[in-house]
Amino acid sequence: MSAAPVTLAAGGWLLQGVFPDPVTCHIAGIASGREYVCVWYVLAWALNVWQD
Repeated sequence: MSAAPVTLAAGGWLLQGVFPDPVTCHIAGIASGREYVCVWYVLAWALNVWQD
């Protein structure tokens, strides 16, 4: 009996920067050319970009 190889997605969210306002965060996200999210943390906006 042989087992089929299992392939897992290698991608994940990677922190790309921290910004003082959501507008700057979104501009940087769009400029990255990848899927992104801007998330509010206690004192700043964090830009997370999807990496393959």
